[in-house]
Amino acid sequence: MNTTDLSSRFAAWWESLPEARRLALAADLAKGVEEDGLTVFRADEARFHPIPTVLSPQPIAEKTLAALSADARLLLTATTKVATWTLSERGRRVGRRLYVSFTPLEWQCLADPARLQQVATARVDTFLDPAGTPRVLEMNATIPAMQGYSDILAHRWIRLVSRERGLGHETAEQLVAQAGSNTADLLVSLVAHFHKAGGKADRPSILIVSRRGDAQLGELKHYERAFAAAGHRALHVFVDEIALDHEGHVRARGERFDLVYRHVFARRVDPTSALARLFVNPGPNVVLNPVVSPLEVKGVLALLSRAASDHALSDECGLSMEELDAVRRTVPWTRVLSAEPAVLPDGSRVPDLAKWTSEHPSGLVIKRSWDYGGKGVVLGPDAPGWRGAVAQAVAETDPWVVQELVPPRPVRHLLLRRDSGGGVVPGWQELFVDVSAYANQGVDVYPRGGVCRASGSKIVNILGGGGLTPLISTAVLEALLP
Repeated sequence: MNTTDLSSRFAAWWESLPEARRLALAADLAKGVEEDGLTVFRADEARFHPIPTVLSPQPIAEKTLAALSADARLLLTATTKVATWTLSERGRRVGRRLYVSFTPLEWQCLADPARLQQVATARVDTFLDPAGTPRVLEMNATIPAMQGYSDILAHRWIRLVSRERGLGHETAEQLVAQAGSNTADLLVSLVAHFHKAGGKADRPSILIVSRRGDAQLGELKHYERAFAAAGHRALHVFVDEIALDHEGHVRARGERFDLVYRHVFARRVDPTSALARLFVNPGPNVVLNPVVSPLEVKGVLALLSRAASDHALSDECGLSMEELDAVRRTVPWTRVLSAEPAVLPDGSRVPDLAKWTSEHPSGLVIKRSWDYGGKGVVLGPDAPGWRGAVAQAVAETDPWVVQELVPPRPVRHLLLRRDSGGGVVPGWQELFVDVSAYANQGVDVYPRGGVCRASGSKIVNILGGGGLTPLISTAVLEALLP
Protein backbone atom coordinates (compact mmCIF):
# COMPACT_ATOMS: atom_id res chain seq x y z
CA MET A 1 0.00 0.00 0.00
CA ASN A 2 1.30 3.47 -0.85
CA THR A 3 1.87 6.26 1.65
CA THR A 4 -1.20 8.25 0.54
CA ASP A 5 -3.46 5.26 1.22
CA LEU A 6 -1.93 4.79 4.65
CA SER A 7 -2.47 8.45 5.51
CA SER A 8 -6.10 8.09 4.44
CA ARG A 9 -6.47 4.94 6.55
CA PHE A 10 -5.16 6.76 9.60
CA ALA A 11 -7.52 9.70 9.00
CA ALA A 12 -10.49 7.37 8.59
CA TRP A 13 -9.62 5.49 11.78
CA TRP A 14 -9.11 8.71 13.71
CA GLU A 15 -12.40 10.23 12.59
CA SER A 16 -14.23 6.99 13.50
CA LEU A 17 -13.31 7.43 17.17
CA PRO A 18 -15.71 9.22 19.51
CA GLU A 19 -14.69 12.82 20.15
CA ALA A 20 -13.95 12.09 23.79
CA ARG A 21 -11.46 9.38 22.79
CA ARG A 22 -9.78 11.66 20.25
CA LEU A 23 -9.32 14.39 22.85
CA ALA A 24 -8.03 11.87 25.40
CA LEU A 25 -5.52 10.38 22.96
CA ALA A 26 -4.30 13.82 21.93
CA ALA A 27 -3.84 14.82 25.57
CA ASP A 28 -2.05 11.54 26.36
CA LEU A 29 0.41 11.97 23.50
CA ALA A 30 1.12 15.62 24.27
CA LYS A 31 1.64 14.93 27.97
CA GLY A 32 3.82 11.85 27.37
CA VAL A 33 6.20 13.40 24.87
CA GLU A 34 6.59 16.52 26.98
CA GLU A 35 7.50 14.41 30.01
CA ASP A 36 10.01 12.48 27.85
CA GLY A 37 11.77 15.68 26.79
CA LEU A 38 10.11 16.87 23.57
CA THR A 39 10.60 20.44 24.73
CA VAL A 40 12.46 23.62 23.96
CA PHE A 41 14.22 25.48 26.77
CA ARG A 42 13.71 29.25 26.79
CA ALA A 43 16.74 30.71 28.49
CA ASP A 44 15.12 34.14 28.86
CA GLU A 45 12.27 32.54 30.83
CA ALA A 46 14.36 29.77 32.44
CA ARG A 47 11.65 27.23 31.62
CA PHE A 48 10.77 24.47 29.21
CA HIS A 49 8.01 24.74 26.60
CA PRO A 50 6.51 21.77 24.73
CA ILE A 51 7.49 21.47 21.09
CA PRO A 52 4.39 21.52 18.88
CA THR A 53 3.42 17.98 17.97
CA VAL A 54 1.69 16.47 14.95
CA LEU A 55 -0.44 13.43 15.77
CA SER A 56 -0.87 12.07 12.25
CA PRO A 57 2.05 9.98 10.96
CA GLN A 58 4.18 10.76 7.95
CA PRO A 59 4.42 7.35 6.25
CA ILE A 60 7.68 6.39 4.56
CA ALA A 61 8.46 3.23 2.65
CA GLU A 62 11.44 1.29 3.95
CA LYS A 63 13.15 1.38 0.55
CA THR A 64 12.68 5.17 0.38
CA LEU A 65 14.28 5.68 3.79
CA ALA A 66 17.10 3.30 2.87
CA ALA A 67 17.74 5.29 -0.32
CA LEU A 68 17.71 8.58 1.63
CA SER A 69 20.22 7.15 4.09
CA ALA A 70 22.49 5.84 1.34
CA ASP A 71 22.44 9.19 -0.46
CA ALA A 72 23.07 11.03 2.81
CA ARG A 73 26.26 8.99 3.33
CA LEU A 74 27.45 9.77 -0.19
CA LEU A 75 26.70 13.47 0.22
CA LEU A 76 28.58 13.52 3.52
CA THR A 77 31.69 11.92 2.02
CA ALA A 78 31.46 14.19 -1.03
CA THR A 79 31.02 17.30 1.12
CA THR A 80 34.04 16.25 3.17
CA LYS A 81 36.16 15.97 0.04
CA VAL A 82 35.10 19.41 -1.19
CA ALA A 83 35.67 20.96 2.27
CA THR A 84 39.10 19.32 2.45
CA TRP A 85 39.93 20.87 -0.94
CA THR A 86 39.00 24.33 0.40
CA LEU A 87 41.64 23.85 3.10
CA SER A 88 44.31 22.71 0.63
CA GLU A 89 46.83 24.88 -1.20
CA ARG A 90 44.78 24.87 -4.41
CA GLY A 91 41.45 25.68 -2.77
CA ARG A 92 42.58 27.87 0.12
CA ARG A 93 41.55 31.16 -1.55
CA VAL A 94 38.00 29.85 -1.97
CA GLY A 95 37.96 28.54 1.59
CA ARG A 96 39.09 31.88 3.05
CA ARG A 97 36.19 33.54 1.30
CA LEU A 98 33.62 30.99 2.46
CA TYR A 99 34.90 30.82 6.04
CA VAL A 100 35.37 34.53 6.66
CA SER A 101 33.21 34.37 9.81
CA PHE A 102 35.16 31.48 11.36
CA THR A 103 36.72 32.28 14.72
CA PRO A 104 40.43 31.82 15.49
CA LEU A 105 39.45 28.73 17.51
CA GLU A 106 37.73 27.18 14.49
CA TRP A 107 40.78 27.83 12.31
CA GLN A 108 43.04 26.24 14.94
CA CYS A 109 40.85 23.14 14.93
CA LEU A 110 41.03 22.94 11.14
CA ALA A 111 44.82 22.75 11.10
CA ASP A 112 44.34 18.99 10.71
CA PRO A 113 41.79 18.54 7.85
CA ALA A 114 41.69 14.79 8.54
CA ARG A 115 39.33 15.54 11.42
CA LEU A 116 36.64 16.33 8.86
CA GLN A 117 36.36 12.59 8.28
CA GLN A 118 35.60 11.83 11.94
CA VAL A 119 31.86 12.47 11.71
CA ALA A 120 29.85 10.31 14.08
CA THR A 121 26.57 11.99 13.18
CA ALA A 122 25.28 14.36 10.52
CA ARG A 123 21.82 15.23 9.27
CA VAL A 124 20.86 15.88 5.65
CA ASP A 125 17.64 17.89 5.26
CA THR A 126 15.49 17.43 2.16
CA PHE A 127 12.25 18.57 0.58
CA LEU A 128 10.36 16.36 -1.86
CA ASP A 129 9.98 18.12 -5.21
CA PRO A 130 6.68 17.94 -7.18
CA ALA A 131 7.80 14.63 -8.67
CA GLY A 132 8.44 13.20 -5.19
CA THR A 133 12.24 13.25 -5.57
CA PRO A 134 14.19 14.23 -2.41
CA ARG A 135 16.16 17.45 -2.94
CA VAL A 136 18.84 18.40 -0.42
CA LEU A 137 18.55 21.75 1.35
CA GLU A 138 21.52 21.63 3.70
CA MET A 139 23.87 19.54 5.84
CA ASN A 140 24.12 19.75 9.64
CA ALA A 141 27.24 18.35 11.29
CA THR A 142 27.75 20.28 14.55
CA ILE A 143 24.35 19.92 16.20
CA PRO A 144 22.48 17.53 13.90
CA ALA A 145 19.69 17.31 16.43
CA MET A 146 16.37 15.51 16.67
CA GLN A 147 17.58 11.92 16.91
CA GLY A 148 16.17 11.89 20.42
CA TYR A 149 13.17 14.09 19.67
CA SER A 150 12.14 11.86 16.76
CA ASP A 151 12.39 8.71 18.88
CA ILE A 152 10.42 10.25 21.73
CA LEU A 153 7.53 11.04 19.40
CA ALA A 154 7.60 7.96 17.17
CA HIS A 155 7.85 5.45 20.03
CA ARG A 156 5.16 7.17 22.11
CA TRP A 157 2.93 7.32 19.05
CA ILE A 158 3.32 3.61 18.27
CA ARG A 159 2.56 2.63 21.86
CA LEU A 160 -0.44 4.96 22.01
CA VAL A 161 -2.03 3.68 18.80
CA SER A 162 -1.22 0.07 19.73
CA ARG A 163 -2.97 0.50 23.06
CA GLU A 164 -6.02 2.11 21.47
CA ARG A 165 -6.20 -0.65 18.87
CA GLY A 166 -5.96 -3.32 21.60
CA LEU A 167 -2.81 -4.89 20.17
CA GLY A 168 -1.18 -5.63 23.51
CA HIS A 169 2.08 -4.62 25.15
CA GLU A 170 4.25 -7.29 23.49
CA THR A 171 3.08 -6.37 19.99
CA ALA A 172 3.60 -2.67 20.71
CA GLU A 173 7.19 -3.25 21.81
CA GLN A 174 7.86 -5.39 18.75
CA LEU A 175 6.63 -2.54 16.53
CA VAL A 176 8.77 -0.02 18.43
CA ALA A 177 11.80 -2.26 17.84
CA GLN A 178 10.85 -2.63 14.16
CA ALA A 179 10.63 1.16 13.86
CA GLY A 180 14.24 1.46 15.02
CA SER A 181 15.90 4.16 17.08
CA ASN A 182 17.92 7.15 15.91
CA THR A 183 19.26 7.48 19.46
CA ALA A 184 20.53 3.89 19.41
CA ASP A 185 22.11 4.47 15.99
CA LEU A 186 23.83 7.57 17.36
CA LEU A 187 25.22 5.62 20.31
CA VAL A 188 26.50 2.78 18.10
CA SER A 189 28.26 5.32 15.88
CA LEU A 190 29.82 7.15 18.84
CA VAL A 191 31.16 3.90 20.29
CA ALA A 192 32.48 2.71 16.92
CA HIS A 193 34.34 6.01 16.44
CA PHE A 194 35.67 5.77 20.01
CA HIS A 195 37.14 2.34 19.32
CA LYS A 196 38.55 3.44 15.94
CA ALA A 197 40.33 6.29 17.76
CA GLY A 198 41.98 3.75 20.04
CA GLY A 199 39.53 3.70 22.94
CA LYS A 200 39.62 0.45 24.89
CA ALA A 201 36.47 0.42 27.05
CA ASP A 202 33.65 -1.78 25.75
CA ARG A 203 31.12 0.68 27.11
CA PRO A 204 32.90 4.03 27.29
CA SER A 205 31.64 6.66 29.69
CA ILE A 206 30.08 9.55 27.79
CA LEU A 207 30.08 13.23 28.69
CA ILE A 208 27.38 15.19 26.83
CA VAL A 209 28.39 18.86 26.66
CA SER A 210 26.31 21.92 25.83
CA ARG A 211 26.26 25.61 26.62
CA ARG A 212 24.04 26.87 29.40
CA GLY A 213 20.63 27.83 28.07
CA ASP A 214 20.80 25.35 25.18
CA ALA A 215 17.32 25.18 23.67
CA GLN A 216 17.55 21.38 23.31
CA LEU A 217 18.21 20.49 26.94
CA GLY A 218 15.22 18.14 26.91
CA GLU A 219 16.76 16.08 24.14
CA LEU A 220 20.19 16.06 25.82
CA LYS A 221 18.68 14.69 29.02
CA HIS A 222 16.99 12.02 26.87
CA TYR A 223 20.43 11.00 25.59
CA GLU A 224 21.75 10.89 29.12
CA ARG A 225 18.97 8.47 30.12
CA ALA A 226 19.18 6.37 26.95
CA PHE A 227 22.96 5.97 27.05
CA ALA A 228 22.78 5.01 30.72
CA ALA A 229 20.07 2.45 29.98
CA ALA A 230 22.42 0.91 27.38
CA GLY A 231 25.07 0.37 30.06
CA HIS A 232 27.18 3.52 29.72
CA ARG A 233 27.98 5.97 32.47
CA ALA A 234 26.55 9.11 30.92
CA LEU A 235 26.24 12.68 32.14
CA HIS A 236 25.12 15.96 30.62
CA VAL A 237 27.11 19.01 31.74
CA PHE A 238 27.76 22.58 30.65
CA VAL A 239 30.94 23.90 29.05
CA ASP A 240 32.09 25.68 32.20
CA GLU A 241 31.92 22.43 34.23
CA ILE A 242 34.66 20.72 32.21
CA ALA A 243 38.24 20.45 33.42
CA LEU A 244 41.37 18.51 32.45
CA ASP A 245 43.35 16.58 35.05
CA HIS A 246 47.15 16.39 35.26
CA GLU A 247 47.18 13.59 32.66
CA GLY A 248 45.02 15.54 30.24
CA HIS A 249 41.88 13.46 30.82
CA VAL A 250 38.55 15.24 30.77
CA ARG A 251 36.68 15.49 34.05
CA ALA A 252 33.35 16.94 35.14
CA ARG A 253 31.65 16.98 38.54
CA GLY A 254 34.52 14.99 40.01
CA GLU A 255 34.43 12.13 37.46
CA ARG A 256 36.66 11.18 34.53
CA PHE A 257 35.05 10.36 31.17
CA ASP A 258 36.20 8.47 28.08
CA LEU A 259 34.24 10.22 25.35
CA VAL A 260 32.90 13.76 24.88
CA TYR A 261 29.76 14.21 22.77
CA ARG A 262 29.77 17.83 21.65
CA HIS A 263 26.50 19.76 21.39
CA VAL A 264 27.83 23.30 21.10
CA PHE A 265 29.13 25.46 18.26
CA ALA A 266 32.86 26.12 18.53
CA ARG A 267 32.24 29.83 17.95
CA ARG A 268 30.21 29.89 21.16
CA VAL A 269 33.00 28.42 23.28
CA ASP A 270 35.39 30.57 25.31
CA PRO A 271 38.76 30.02 23.57
CA THR A 272 40.48 29.90 26.99
CA SER A 273 38.23 27.13 28.33
CA ALA A 274 39.16 23.48 28.85
CA LEU A 275 36.68 22.47 26.13
CA ALA A 276 38.42 24.76 23.63
CA ARG A 277 41.73 23.10 24.47
CA LEU A 278 40.09 19.72 23.85
CA PHE A 279 38.84 20.91 20.46
CA VAL A 280 42.33 21.88 19.37
CA ASN A 281 44.16 18.94 20.95
CA PRO A 282 41.97 16.15 22.36
CA GLY A 283 44.99 14.41 23.87
CA PRO A 284 43.97 11.06 25.39
CA ASN A 285 40.29 11.91 24.95
CA VAL A 286 37.85 11.29 22.11
CA VAL A 287 35.70 14.27 21.09
CA LEU A 288 32.78 13.67 18.72
CA ASN A 289 32.03 15.36 16.51
CA PRO A 290 35.32 17.26 16.34
CA VAL A 291 35.05 20.80 14.98
CA VAL A 292 33.94 20.26 11.37
CA SER A 293 32.45 23.69 10.66
CA PRO A 294 33.09 23.66 6.87
CA LEU A 295 30.76 20.70 6.37
CA GLU A 296 27.65 22.74 7.16
CA VAL A 297 28.63 25.91 5.31
CA LYS A 298 26.14 26.25 2.46
CA GLY A 299 28.87 27.70 0.26
CA VAL A 300 30.50 24.24 0.36
CA LEU A 301 27.19 22.76 -0.83
CA ALA A 302 27.36 25.34 -3.65
CA LEU A 303 30.83 24.07 -4.58
CA LEU A 304 29.51 20.51 -4.52
CA SER A 305 26.67 21.55 -6.85
CA ARG A 306 29.18 23.23 -9.17
CA ALA A 307 31.42 20.16 -9.15
CA ALA A 308 28.56 18.11 -10.56
CA SER A 309 29.10 19.85 -13.94
CA ASP A 310 32.67 21.11 -13.53
CA HIS A 311 34.94 18.16 -14.28
CA ALA A 312 38.12 19.99 -13.32
CA LEU A 313 36.74 20.82 -9.87
CA SER A 314 35.32 17.35 -9.28
CA ASP A 315 38.67 15.82 -10.25
CA GLU A 316 40.59 18.16 -7.94
CA CYS A 317 38.28 17.23 -5.06
CA GLY A 318 38.53 13.51 -5.86
CA LEU A 319 34.78 12.93 -6.13
CA SER A 320 33.75 9.42 -7.15
CA MET A 321 31.19 8.67 -9.87
CA GLU A 322 28.85 7.35 -7.19
CA GLU A 323 29.13 10.59 -5.22
CA LEU A 324 28.63 12.72 -8.33
CA ASP A 325 25.55 10.73 -9.27
CA ALA A 326 24.07 11.35 -5.81
CA VAL A 327 24.83 15.07 -6.10
CA ARG A 328 23.23 15.35 -9.54
CA ARG A 329 20.10 13.52 -8.39
CA THR A 330 19.56 15.23 -5.06
CA VAL A 331 21.29 18.63 -4.81
CA PRO A 332 19.42 21.52 -6.44
CA TRP A 333 21.48 24.02 -8.42
CA THR A 334 23.33 26.14 -5.83
CA ARG A 335 25.98 28.83 -6.25
CA VAL A 336 27.79 31.34 -4.05
CA LEU A 337 25.95 34.62 -4.60
CA SER A 338 28.26 37.22 -6.15
CA ALA A 339 28.47 39.77 -8.97
CA GLU A 340 30.61 37.37 -10.99
CA PRO A 341 30.11 35.11 -14.02
CA ALA A 342 28.29 31.85 -13.37
CA VAL A 343 26.69 28.86 -15.05
CA LEU A 344 22.90 28.79 -14.65
CA PRO A 345 20.69 25.75 -14.03
CA ASP A 346 20.05 25.35 -17.77
CA GLY A 347 23.78 25.37 -18.55
CA SER A 348 23.90 28.88 -19.98
CA ARG A 349 26.31 31.50 -18.64
CA VAL A 350 25.69 34.98 -17.26
CA PRO A 351 28.32 37.67 -16.60
CA ASP A 352 26.78 38.78 -13.28
CA LEU A 353 25.07 36.17 -11.11
CA ALA A 354 23.82 38.73 -8.56
CA LYS A 355 22.12 40.79 -11.27
CA TRP A 356 20.52 37.70 -12.78
CA THR A 357 19.37 36.55 -9.33
CA SER A 358 17.71 39.87 -8.57
CA GLU A 359 15.79 39.64 -11.85
CA HIS A 360 14.51 36.06 -11.38
CA PRO A 361 12.86 35.73 -7.97
CA SER A 362 10.19 33.22 -8.94
CA GLY A 363 12.38 30.14 -8.92
CA LEU A 364 15.10 31.04 -6.43
CA VAL A 365 15.93 31.25 -2.74
CA ILE A 366 18.90 32.99 -1.13
CA LYS A 367 20.47 31.76 2.11
CA ARG A 368 23.22 33.00 4.38
CA SER A 369 26.08 30.56 3.93
CA TRP A 370 26.46 29.88 7.66
CA ASP A 371 23.30 29.99 9.72
CA TYR A 372 20.86 27.58 11.31
CA GLY A 373 17.24 27.14 12.41
CA GLY A 374 15.79 28.53 9.18
CA LYS A 375 17.30 31.97 9.77
CA GLY A 376 18.93 33.93 6.95
CA VAL A 377 16.61 32.48 4.28
CA VAL A 378 14.67 34.56 1.73
CA LEU A 379 12.22 32.89 -0.67
CA GLY A 380 12.05 34.69 -4.02
CA PRO A 381 8.32 34.21 -4.73
CA ASP A 382 7.35 35.39 -1.23
CA ALA A 383 9.75 38.34 -0.84
CA PRO A 384 8.30 41.74 -1.82
CA GLY A 385 11.73 43.30 -1.29
CA TRP A 386 13.63 40.65 -3.23
CA ARG A 387 15.94 43.00 -5.14
CA GLY A 388 16.92 44.78 -1.95
CA ALA A 389 17.50 41.48 -0.14
CA VAL A 390 19.80 40.28 -2.92
CA ALA A 391 21.74 43.54 -2.92
CA GLN A 392 22.15 43.44 0.85
CA ALA A 393 23.28 39.79 0.74
CA VAL A 394 25.94 40.57 -1.88
CA ALA A 395 27.19 43.50 0.21
CA GLU A 396 27.65 41.43 3.39
CA THR A 397 31.10 40.18 4.31
CA ASP A 398 29.77 36.73 5.17
CA PRO A 399 28.75 35.10 1.88
CA TRP A 400 25.28 34.01 0.83
CA VAL A 401 24.25 31.37 -1.67
CA VAL A 402 21.53 31.35 -4.28
CA GLN A 403 19.69 28.08 -4.79
CA GLU A 404 17.08 26.72 -7.12
CA LEU A 405 13.81 26.82 -5.17
CA VAL A 406 12.37 23.42 -4.31
CA PRO A 407 8.65 24.23 -3.93
CA PRO A 408 7.43 22.56 -0.74
CA ARG A 409 4.17 20.67 -1.02
CA PRO A 410 1.55 21.20 1.69
CA VAL A 411 0.39 17.99 3.37
CA ARG A 412 -2.74 17.56 5.49
CA HIS A 413 -1.72 16.71 9.06
CA LEU A 414 -3.33 16.57 12.48
CA LEU A 415 -1.67 19.30 14.52
CA LEU A 416 -2.03 19.44 18.30
CA ARG A 417 -2.57 23.02 19.47
CA ARG A 418 -2.82 24.44 22.96
CA ASP A 419 -5.93 26.43 23.86
CA SER A 420 -5.93 29.42 26.22
CA GLY A 421 -6.36 27.11 29.20
CA GLY A 422 -3.43 24.88 28.26
CA GLY A 423 -5.61 22.08 26.90
CA VAL A 424 -4.67 20.13 23.77
CA VAL A 425 -6.90 20.56 20.73
CA PRO A 426 -6.26 18.40 17.62
CA GLY A 427 -7.12 19.89 14.24
CA TRP A 428 -6.39 19.13 10.61
CA GLN A 429 -4.18 21.67 8.85
CA GLU A 430 -2.13 22.00 5.66
CA LEU A 431 1.54 21.92 6.68
CA PHE A 432 4.84 21.99 4.81
CA VAL A 433 6.90 18.89 5.53
CA ASP A 434 10.58 18.06 5.20
CA VAL A 435 12.29 14.71 5.67
CA SER A 436 15.83 14.36 7.01
CA ALA A 437 18.17 11.37 7.02
CA TYR A 438 21.11 10.78 9.36
CA ALA A 439 24.58 9.79 8.21
CA ASN A 440 28.12 9.22 9.46
CA GLN A 441 31.48 8.31 7.98
CA GLY A 442 34.71 6.65 8.97
CA VAL A 443 33.21 3.51 10.53
CA ASP A 444 31.31 0.53 9.14
CA VAL A 445 28.05 0.98 11.08
CA TYR A 446 25.52 3.40 9.66
CA PRO A 447 22.43 5.26 10.85
CA ARG A 448 19.25 4.00 9.21
CA GLY A 449 16.60 6.42 10.38
CA GLY A 450 15.27 9.89 9.81
CA VAL A 451 13.09 12.63 11.18
CA CYS A 452 10.19 14.64 9.83
CA ARG A 453 9.27 18.24 10.59
CA ALA A 454 6.06 20.00 9.62
CA SER A 455 5.47 23.72 9.69
CA GLY A 456 2.92 26.32 8.74
CA SER A 457 5.80 28.21 7.12
CA LYS A 458 7.58 27.22 3.91
CA ILE A 459 10.82 27.71 5.86
CA VAL A 460 10.39 24.60 7.95
CA ASN A 461 11.27 24.87 11.61
CA ILE A 462 9.62 22.94 14.44
CA LEU A 463 8.82 26.25 16.12
CA GLY A 464 7.46 27.87 12.95
CA GLY A 465 3.78 27.13 13.40
CA GLY A 466 4.01 23.36 13.10
CA GLY A 467 6.01 20.74 14.89
CA LEU A 468 7.62 17.35 14.89
CA THR A 469 5.78 14.62 13.02
CA PRO A 470 6.04 10.87 13.67
CA LEU A 471 7.98 9.40 10.75
CA ILE A 472 6.65 5.83 10.60
CA SER A 473 7.54 3.11 8.13
CA THR A 474 4.80 1.70 5.93
CA ALA A 475 5.36 -1.78 7.41
CA VAL A 476 4.75 -0.58 10.96
CA LEU A 477 1.68 1.40 9.87
CA GLU A 478 0.27 -1.63 8.06
CA ALA A 479 0.52 -3.59 11.32
CA LEU A 480 -1.05 -0.78 13.38
CA LEU A 481 -3.96 0.49 11.35
CA PRO A 482 -7.30 -1.22 10.72
